[in-house]
Amino acid sequence: MFTFEHVAKTYRSKKGVDCDALKDICLALPDSGFIVVCGQSGSGKSTFLNLLGGLDTPTSGELRFNGNSLSSCSDSELADYRSNAVGFIFQEFHLLDNINVSQNIEIALQLQDRKNKAELIAEALAKVGLTGYEKRRIYELSGGQKQRVAIARALVKSPRIILADEPTGSLDSKTGNEIFQLLKSLSQDCLVVTVTHDMEKAKTYHDYLIEMADGEIVFENCPPVASRFKPLEKPKTALPLAVSFRMGADNLRKQPIRTASTIFISFMTIFFLSMAQFFLMYSRADVQYKMMKDDPAYTTVTLHQKYKPDGESLMEPWLYSTIADLNSKYPGIRYIRDTVVEGAQTLLDLGLTFVGDYYEPDENSVYIDEAELQSLYRDQDIYVRTVDGGYTKLLRSEIPPETVAGRTIYCRDGEDWEERYRIAGVIQGFWRESRQQTIFHLENCRWRNEQEAFLSQNYTAVLEQPSRRSAFSGFSFQREATRSVFATPILLHDGTLTSATGLQQSPTEIVLSLAAYNTLFGSDLMKFDYIEEGEPGRYTVRRVPEHLGETVLLRATENGNGYSIIDKQYTVVGVDLFENTARAVLPFADFYAVYGKIRTQSVVVRKDSIKHLKKFLSDMEARGIWVDDRYTSPLKQAEQSFRKQEGWFVVFSVALGIVAVALVLNLISLGILNRKKELGILKALGARNKDLFAIYFSEALILSAVIFVLSLAAAFGGAALLNYEFRTGYNADFSVFSVNVRSVLTVFAASFVLNFVATLLPLQKIKKMNPIDSIKTTG
Repeated sequence: MFTFEHVAKTYRSKKGVDCDALKDICLALPDSGFIVVCGQSGSGKSTFLNLLGGLDTPTSGELRFNGNSLSSCSDSELADYRSNAVGFIFQEFHLLDNINVSQNIEIALQLQDRKNKAELIAEALAKVGLTGYEKRRIYELSGGQKQRVAIARALVKSPRIILADEPTGSLDSKTGNEIFQLLKSLSQDCLVVTVTHDMEKAKTYHDYLIEMADGEIVFENCPPVASRFKPLEKPKTALPLAVSFRMGADNLRKQPIRTASTIFISFMTIFFLSMAQFFLMYSRADVQYKMMKDDPAYTTVTLHQKYKPDGESLMEPWLYSTIADLNSKYPGIRYIRDTVVEGAQTLLDLGLTFVGDYYEPDENSVYIDEAELQSLYRDQDIYVRTVDGGYTKLLRSEIPPETVAGRTIYCRDGEDWEERYRIAGVIQGFWRESRQQTIFHLENCRWRNEQEAFLSQNYTAVLEQPSRRSAFSGFSFQREATRSVFATPILLHDGTLTSATGLQQSPTEIVLSLAAYNTLFGSDLMKFDYIEEGEPGRYTVRRVPEHLGETVLLRATENGNGYSIIDKQYTVVGVDLFENTARAVLPFADFYAVYGKIRTQSVVVRKDSIKHLKKFLSDMEARGIWVDDRYTSPLKQAEQSFRKQEGWFVVFSVALGIVAVALVLNLISLGILNRKKELGILKALGARNKDLFAIYFSEALILSAVIFVLSLAAAFGGAALLNYEFRTGYNADFSVFSVNVRSVLTVFAASFVLNFVATLLPLQKIKKMNPIDSIKTTG
């Protein structure tokens, strides 16, 4: 059955010294019988046994099994050979302590994919005298019983050869004799090769004897008989997934602190990634579409874009040029531009309705929406004419919305009365869609609706002192003509004092408040360090601020779009000593650039005339055009915050992701190290590398599943938390973020890919693992 043809095996030590374990072995072994291999330590007995068992391969020569060379087999082929042809019995038993007797034996059958496992296990235990021991734990057995279980595990495979390495070395004499008798009985049906130092037992029980010394056979009496066995088939060998899963779970259980740490850090990584994804995936158009698509209150969509009336464009005038594009992209779309109507039918065609009566407009009349009417009701200076020609305040209790049509609105300024416009009708419900107060009018109306917006609440400004690398933001602008206190002294560059009313600035000069001056230049002096008060309201100069005359850089941009309003250098010419807030006094032209009136282009579109509403909203968002509805204001305020939070969450998720990968690597690597002996036993039983990989991929699968469930729950919680902060922080009554299919897929991919990728690297150690060296691992 086995033939050695000039087989030699040489090992190289770590120091690079060659050691000849076997030298030119030529030998033929029979199909059955009890062969005892004996010799002194270092004679080559164990190497001889390892080559027979496919645990090692020759350095030279040919070792053949039934005519097939084992010398050139791949790792997988040797695993199949060990699984189907060889049964191992080790001196230290090498049973798996975390499973019972039956399960230890069952692994050998599982690797062979055998059927009727329970019957075969019972037969094997009966042959070794352990009937009824199936459910016993390994720690409950004596040494002799453990060795019998090891023999049953070898026997149950129906092997061609049983290899026993010092099978009685750790047993007492009586138990040792029982084991030898058992092996002797087994040798009737297969070849049993035993390595032992006990020459007395060897002479008592052996059929054939091989004596070795210094890697050579010095005596042997094996008969050169031809094999009576048919060549081995190559059945499928694989460790069942259930076994791999159980062993993976056991490894996690044995490292509770590392497992918990890995789960926690991985969970936090994916949580921050989920939060970042909410912001990365945020789309204003998606939010608006979700809210307005099925809401019957939304009959129109209003588009707005701001511009400056002096010709200095605050932003590109895209909106009007977009209208022509809309006509071609969205055939049949119906809209009103700049709230200019041809008559009542224009509004009715948009799906709008009136409160009470309405009239056709003329050049002196307009249509107003309910939001504008509510504003008029609240204004204490708004009046209408009475029947007798007098004036009375516009009060809802006296003039309800349905009776407003036909009334002329007057504004009282002292003793004067200013006619503003006549109301031709009140549009019902339009204010629910847009909180802007809207007035519709004819093209030739003498009163034009020029909606005004001020940047005073809508800019980000940074004041810098470049040479000192100091900067600060969060201050406000003002112009001397707007000051409420005119007598406070300003210390000018020439050392004189002046009041705000006497301040004359050139286009490149700026005056800082004392608070702004101290913040920018790092000073801590107070106003009376610079001036001294004599008579009430009269001051004299004690010292001049040392940084007057230096250059500062002012940058101001409108929030939400990044358009530059001011990017200019100024010379500090004065300090307002009585201003304790961080302010800057600008020249008139630049003050107007920040506080100037901004007119708004607007287009009102009938919603149901837009065939693809979601695409339409996305188009507008891509073009920088705001679609105004009741969601617009909180979204405008929140989007700057979204961008900042997005960046922080990305940074945190990347940083924690690196830590998580390191923890998974550590967990798997330690798992391999701690189970090295167990893995060696499995390899000796015939497990392939892929079977051992499956154990650790099962471990990664368990980790990933736990992390996925936790992370998915956290994603829902995170979305709820973000929505709560958005609603409370921006006075909104709707939500922005939600867990959708893409979010779930992201959490799934991150949970599983992170762990599986981190598992691949340490698994390379298993490929290089020698079964014998692994089995000899202590601990």
